[in-house]
Amino acid sequence: MACFVSSPNAWIGHRLVTAASVVSISSRSISLHSPLWTRRTGQYHALSNMTSRRGSILRMDVTPPSSQSSTTSSSSTDTANAAHTTTSSTEETPHEVSYEGWKPHTLPAWKELEDHAKMSAITRPHLKELLGDVQRCLGMFHEYDGIVLDFSRELMTLETVGLLMKLAEEVGLGEKIQAMFRGDHINVSEDRSVLHTALRMPKGESLIVDGHDVVEDVHKVLDKIRDFSERVRAGEFVGCTGKPLTEVVAIGIGGSFLGPAFVSTALETAPDCQSNAAGRKLRFLANVDPADISRALSGLDPESTLFVVISKTFTTAETMLNARTARAWLKAQFGDGEDVVKKHMVAISTNIEKVRQFG
Repeated sequence: MACFVSSPNAWIGHRLVTAASVVSISSRSISLHSPLWTRRTGQYHALSNMTSRRGSILRMDVTPPSSQSSTTSSSSTDTANAAHTTTSSTEETPHEVSYEGWKPHTLPAWKELEDHAKMSAITRPHLKELLGDVQRCLGMFHEYDGIVLDFSRELMTLETVGLLMKLAEEVGLGEKIQAMFRGDHINVSEDRSVLHTALRMPKGESLIVDGHDVVEDVHKVLDKIRDFSERVRAGEFVGCTGKPLTEVVAIGIGGSFLGPAFVSTALETAPDCQSNAAGRKLRFLANVDPADISRALSGLDPESTLFVVISKTFTTAETMLNARTARAWLKAQFGDGEDVVKKHMVAISTNIEKVRQFG
C-alpha cells in the first residue's frame, strides 16, 4: 500500500492535494502558494493586513521576519515532545509567547464587547437598514490579491469591528501569529509547533526548527504526491489487472473529507482541471452509513478504482471501517492477491506501521 508520509505539522495541506491532484489537477496547476500569504517586495502579507477601500479599519501589523516562513512534511521522526527552537539566519533569540492563564473573557475589551452586544440587541437597526449605510458597508468590504472578504451582511457595526480589533490587540493576536510563523509551541495541548504555513513556502525558502529545515521536508512530500498523481493520470501506475485507474474514492472524515472536497469543488469548473479530469471520477466517503458506502461504490469498475485513505493516525474509527469495507470489496472481486491492496489503495498518514499492517 503506497503511503505519503506527512508530519502532523504539514498534514493539512498534504491531505488536501493528493485526492484532487490524482483526478483533476495537472502538474502545472498544483500550487499551495496561497494568495493570502505571498512574498511581495521582500515582505510577507497576512490576511489580517488587508486594507479597506476606504482605509485601514481592519489592519494589524503582522510581518514575520523575511528570513523565516513555516512548516513541515517529514517522515516518522516526529519530535512532538521535544522543545522546538526556531533559528533565523541572523541567529536571533526566539520570542516566547506564554499561553498560561490566557483568559480573554477577563480582559477589559471583552467586557466592552459584552456591553456593546447587550446594547446592540436593543438599539441595532434591521440588517436592511445596515446595508443601506454605505460607509459601513465599504468598511466591511476588503480585498487583497484577488481575494474578497465581504462581511457587511453580519449584524454588526463599525463600532463592533473596532471593539473586536481592540480585543485582538489586548490578547496579543499579532504576536501570537508571529509565534506561529516562528515555530513556537502554540499547540499547547500537544506541545508542538503549528507550521502548516510552510506548505505555502516556495522551494529555496527555509525555516529551521531544531536544526532541521522543515520546508525541505514539505517539498519532498509534495514532489512525491505530484509524481504519483502524474503516474496515475499517465496510466503508468495501474490496477492489479493492468487497467488504468480512472475512478478515485477518497476515504476520510472531518477535515480529511471536507478539505479535499472543498479543493475539488473549487477547481471543478476551471477549464484546465475539467480537461485533465475528462473521463475520470472522484467520490468521497466519510460516513459509515451503509447507504453512503453503497452510493460511493455504485457503478464503479473495481479494475479501474483507486481508494485514497486519509487518516493521520490511521486509527480513526469511521475512516478505518470504510477502508476495511473498501478492501473487502476489492478482495471480493480479485481475491487475496498480494497486489490487490497495493495497486488499488494508497494512504496519506503519519503512521507508517499501521499502514503496513493494513496491507
